[in-house]
Amino acid sequence: MIISAWILGAHALKDSDNVEKKQFAVIGLFLIVPWIFISVFAGIGVPPGSMKVWVGQATEEQVRFSILLMGGILITLGLALLREKLKASGENFYSLLGYTLIMMAIPLYLINITFWHSFTLETFRTVVSSGLDQKPEWYQPAYKQVSLIIMIEVVLTYLATACFAASLYSAGLFRKAPSRIYIIISLLAVLIILLTPFYPPSLREADFPYTPFMIPAMAFLMLYFIGINLLRKAGN
Repeated sequence: MIISAWILGAHALKDSDNVEKKQFAVIGLFLIVPWIFISVFAGIGVPPGSMKVWVGQATEEQVRFSILLMGGILITLGLALLREKLKASGENFYSLLGYTLIMMAIPLYLINITFWHSFTLETFRTVVSSGLDQKPEWYQPAYKQVSLIIMIEVVLTYLATACFAASLYSAGLFRKAPSRIYIIISLLAVLIILLTPFYPPSLREADFPYTPFMIPAMAFLMLYFIGINLLRKAGN
């Protein structure tokens, strides 16, 4: 992924004579680099469902959520730079909306990730060391609260993505087709998540179709593709 990013457009960082290309390259890298680290999840697998297994592989789980924390911070920096670039290009409406939405989403994202990184791990350690095999009653309300936080954070992230895609098109930096694809997919994800209470019980029990869209890292996937297009623009 690093080699591909360099060939695609990151090599523009060496071009000291073209400031705009360097800006696109830096912004694109901020949006792509988190996924270079997130890709290791393919080897780690999904978080375990058992408290004992979670405690047994605590280091792996803390690595997982540390990567996600770092990814959220890098993406926020990238979008902050993108907001300034779009503002300088004359597009201030959609970029301001997108920036405001992501500034509301990221604190919720950090609360969510730190919940799993520290609170959940310490809770499971306490329960397992006590010889119990069930989660304590007081853990469930906290879990429900974090579930609501995740929903709000993911919806805000998708809306922010749609706004930035609209801004990139209005500023003349992206063509109409890719911009529309980003907007349609982001708004479709928001609709799928918000319609969750109206799904048949069989679908809700299967955690489909809203679960893929509810994964916080998946909400950053569209921003990853925006980063790829910005890198390509730098390379061209």
